[in-house]
Amino acid sequence: MTRLGLIGAVVLVVLGMQCTAGLGATADGAGTAELAKLAAEIAHRPRDTALNLRYAALAERLHYDRLALSTFERILSYDPQNADAQAGIDRVRRRLQPATTQWLLGLSAIYESNPTYVPRGASEGEGQFFGDLKVRDERNFDDVRWRTDGEIYGTAHSLDTYLDYAYAGATTGPLLEVVPGLTAAPAVGGGASYFDGNFFYGEGVAQTTFEAYPDGAYESIRIRGALRDYNTFFVPDQLGGYVDVTGKFTFPSIVPYTSFVFTPWLRWTSIEGMLGPVNPIVGIQPGDYTEFGARGDLLHSFEDWVILGANLSLYERDYRDEFVAGSTTVKRSDFIVQPGASIIFPHLYQYQNTLRIDYTFMKDNSNDPTHTFIDNIVTVTLYRSF
Repeated sequence: MTRLGLIGAVVLVVLGMQCTAGLGATADGAGTAELAKLAAEIAHRPRDTALNLRYAALAERLHYDRLALSTFERILSYDPQNADAQAGIDRVRRRLQPATTQWLLGLSAIYESNPTYVPRGASEGEGQFFGDLKVRDERNFDDVRWRTDGEIYGTAHSLDTYLDYAYAGATTGPLLEVVPGLTAAPAVGGGASYFDGNFFYGEGVAQTTFEAYPDGAYESIRIRGALRDYNTFFVPDQLGGYVDVTGKFTFPSIVPYTSFVFTPWLRWTSIEGMLGPVNPIVGIQPGDYTEFGARGDLLHSFEDWVILGANLSLYERDYRDEFVAGSTTVKRSDFIVQPGASIIFPHLYQYQNTLRIDYTFMKDNSNDPTHTFIDNIVTVTLYRSF
């Protein structure tokens, strides 16, 4: 027996005895006695994986999660690829996580050169205000970790006030382990929005997000579907829906303090009607179209207090029931190019504060000249987490 194995086995015996003596009143007496017996056997066979897993399973059943956690960790110390121990350690760690509620407030001042997406000629730029409040709550219900996400945001325009837009919504659901290191977060929820001084739509949402942290970097794939009930003031057909898939992948760079984030998406919508030639609203727009695209973000941290970024979005939207102006056979197709740059000041004055300045150039290369436009957007955002 190695020195490490002997020490680990002795620790298990001592902890097992403590559970029997000190915690027996809150657990099944026969179970705690069996736990102590297994701990004594492990002292003689510390690398018997089946025996260790029996001990961990019984410890979990008796709600001695820290004993189970130390056992899974011990198995992985001599068998790092053991799938049962990896799954067990993830499961127990989730149960041991405390309830948390995180808020993120974003306040933005925006200048946009072409807020109405005028295809030709001069357009009057304007200032805008954007506010966004997000909340994420996670807590345990028995052995299930539960997540609730909520968000409320809105844009107020200084000149084109008919473009004022607001949305509030939430989703909730469990966090489920698919395989070790991969979590699924199925959720249902809904929301409602306001546009041009009127109720715009209400929606029901169902989604599943697959999350992983390979090498500590967050990666995800979200599959989402929604059914919307529109105000007939805006569109002739009240009911419409969409389905989309969105990924987020982070790649380390060979350049120190540099990372690349890749965000692809595919969206299919079936929402009859349009808001007219001007439709620059936040969120998924009405229409019957298929959209696919991707965004890449390159971020480099020069110092702890400043990060520079460059980004590029490319996406195409192909309409199924909208034709190019003057044609009855050629369907509208838009290809949007959106390069941008950003400078980020994390932990400004306090750890919870972040200041971000973004510039975005947007060009819609539509096969319909009445929908081709250029826009320039400058955004200054202050984020506060609490």
